[in-house]
Order: sequence, then structure tokens, then C-alpha cells
Amino acid sequence: MKPTILAVDTAHGICSAALWREGAVAAFIHYAEPAKQAERLLPIIESMLEKEKLTYGALTHLVSTTGPGSFTGLRVGLAAISGIHIATGIPAAGLSTLQTLAWRGLHHEHIKTGMIASVIDAHRGQAYLQLFTNQQKFPVAASEPILVELADVATHLTAKDCTLFGNIAVLSGSTAATLELSEKNLPDATDAAEMAAALLARGETLAPALPLYIRGPDAKLPKKRI
Repeated sequence: MKPTILAVDTAHGICSAALWREGAVAAFIHYAEPAKQAERLLPIIESMLEKEKLTYGALTHLVSTTGPGSFTGLRVGLAAISGIHIATGIPAAGLSTLQTLAWRGLHHEHIKTGMIASVIDAHRGQAYLQLFTNQQKFPVAASEPILVELADVATHLTAKDCTLFGNIAVLSGSTAATLELSEKNLPDATDAAEMAAALLARGETLAPALPLYIRGPDAKLPKKRI
């Protein structure tokens, strides 16, 4: 039986949901106001299912990107699929945002090199980074995900055929690599739905829906009064 997958992504500001059905992405909705992710995600999902004339019972898998990314955003997506899982029993799974980004590079930006460095702006002069090998257009992790200083990103690109992909790009023409931000190269729910379907087709088990934070939260608990 072909899977019917509901995928969501809320890791980096844009709230999106996609439906994989009959071997392709059948529907996609996104909302671009980060402050309203929590109130918009479930209505987006229900609107998409209604448009496709489906109920939750028709779904075989629930998938969310797991980060690294915004703490608040990640909790929104993971809480949504966890709630649906509890209510329906449909299996819930998670996909690393960095691996999903590498998938996007291979399939939508047509990167053909042997190595991809997925890089996402982590703010405060830092970046999330992970290396992946291209194995027949599927990204396989070649390193652990790490948090690095922007100035040190280039030092991790040791392979000659490594392509940097994400919302940070290395600019050539200088002895020291300089970096710029580009918001277009971030994954969304369509990438998560496609990669989940590819993993299932390979006979692999999807990972649990657990957050991948890497960096600790920015918010601090108030100090106890003496």
C-alpha cells in the first residue's frame, strides 16, 4: 500500500504542511508569519485535508522536521503531530532539518557533487552544520550536526567536491571565505514529505519525532530570590 503522509515544518519561521499521496506531493499550504505558527498550523492541516476530501483516518504517517531551528517553532510542529498521533494512533516520526535541507539541494537545486554541507543560520554569529554524501540522490550523514562560528564554517569543508547549501553561502574571490544570508534555501514540508516517502520506499524505519536543538535555549529562568 502506498503511504499517505502528512508532513509539517515549523523550524524556521514559515509554517507549512504538505500531503504526500499516490506517489507525489498532492497538496501544500504555508503561512509566513512566525508569531502565529501555533494558531495557524492545525487550521492549515485541516483545510488541506478538507480540500483533498480526506480525514485523518486516511493518513498512514505523520512527519515533522525536528531541527535544529527555532525552539518555539520546533515545539509547534512536534506538538501538532504528537497530538494527532495520540488522538488517532497514526505513527509520528521526525526528520532532521539539516538532512531535509540536503535532500532539497539534491532534488530541487540539482546538486551533483559527492558531498553536501548543509548550513543553517543559527543567529548570534553562528551556524548549524552537517556534512552529507550523495548516494544515488539520497543524503547520507557523513558527520554529526554541530554548532560553529560563522568564521569557522569554511574550515569544515575539507572535501574538494563539497557544495555548501542552505541559507548561508560561501562567496568566492577572497582568501578568507565570507558569508552571506539567503532565505530561499531552507526546507519546507514538501521536502519532508518527499524524503519520508523515499525512506519508506527504501524499507527504512522513520526516526522518532524528537527535537534536535544542538544549542541551549536563549530564554533564561529567573534567578531565585534570596
